Amino acid sequence: MEIVTFLRDWVIPIASVLLTVWFAASAKKDAESAQRVLSQINEAIQGWQSDLMKAATDLLNTMPQIVDGKVRLAEAQTRASTSELLIRTLHNQDGSPAENAEKTREIGKIAREIFRKETSA
Repeated sequence: MEIVTFLRDWVIPIASVLLTVWFAASAKKDAESAQRVLSQINEAIQGWQSDLMKAATDLLNTMPQIVDGKVRLAEAQTRASTSELLIRTLHNQDGSPAENAEKTREIGKIAREIFRKETSA
C-alpha cells in the first residue's frame, strides 16, 4: 500500500507538472513557428501587391494623355510663377524713372510672350 500512496502523492503530481511545463514549452515553440510562417506569407503578399501597384502606376504614367497633362500642368505652373515674379518686380521698382520705364517695357515684353504661348497652346 505504501507504493500506491507514494505514487499517488509524489510521482503522479510531479509527473503532471513536468508534462504541463513540457506542453507549454512545446506550444510556445509552435506558436513562434506559426508566427514566422505568417510573417513570411504577409511579406510575400505585400511584395506582390506592391509590385503590381508599381507596374500599374508605371503603365499609366507612360500613357500619352497623362504625359501631356503633366507637361501642360508644368507649363501652367511656370507661367503662374513667372507672372507673380513680374508683378512683384513691377511693385518693387527702385531707381530713376528712366530705369523703371525700361524695366516696365521689359516686363511687358515678357508678359506678352507668356500670353502668346498661352493662347497658342
